[in-house]
Amino acid sequence: MSIDPDSRYTQLINHRTRSKALLTKGFSELRDGRWTIAEELVWGSLILAAKEHSLSVGYILSEDEEIRDYIVKLGEDRKDRQIRDSFKQLDGFPDMIEKVRESGLRLDYLFMLLDDVAHAIEKLWSSSDDNISTTKP
Repeated sequence: MSIDPDSRYTQLINHRTRSKALLTKGFSELRDGRWTIAEELVWGSLILAAKEHSLSVGYILSEDEEIRDYIVKLGEDRKDRQIRDSFKQLDGFPDMIEKVRESGLRLDYLFMLLDDVAHAIEKLWSSSDDNISTTKP
């Protein structure tokens, strides 16, 4: 399916804007101790960054499983652990919250986990920018 260039560009900007806002809000919620909300916001940011990246190379992703598969494959192709494992890390976030609550595990671990995912999101943004700049006439 062909994507209208203007529509594609609008979608790319929309995905990036929303992804950045969710990531910023997610870390704000984390600092305020609202860990579950923070997790959901970072999930949203990662999904939008993945959709943006796929759209930057001409693919439209919509189903959760295809988004996950795309990110795992992209991470494997680039030999990038942060990208490859980003969804897996977020899957483990509720367990990490439980460990912090029950055993007094340091809060730093929550920040480190989400910081790792944030770096993956930023790499996706950067790669999207590279993809877009190489396809401009």
